[in-house]
Amino acid sequence: MLARLNSGNLPRLENLTPQTADMVRSAELTDIQIYDLQSDPGETLNLAGRGVPEEAGLVRMLQAEYRSLAEDSAVWIPAPTADQPK
Repeated sequence: MLARLNSGNLPRLENLTPQTADMVRSAELTDIQIYDLQSDPGETLNLAGRGVPEEAGLVRMLQAEYRSLAEDSAVWIPAPTADQPK
């Protein structure tokens, strides 16, 4: 399974900071892609939206894992620089 965050509109971030934490935690998984790697190792046929019985469960699982990861991620607070107050 593959997915994008907010249709790819979430900026690429190196760290979760106080300024970005809410944005990352509220991001939605979009553009989900599902592949059967046993029969399609080249990932040429996206099965999402094609009536695959397992799709709803897989999407719920991916969303739950993202929520768990986002909520449990530590927020990095950068050390003040010489020109910033402590």
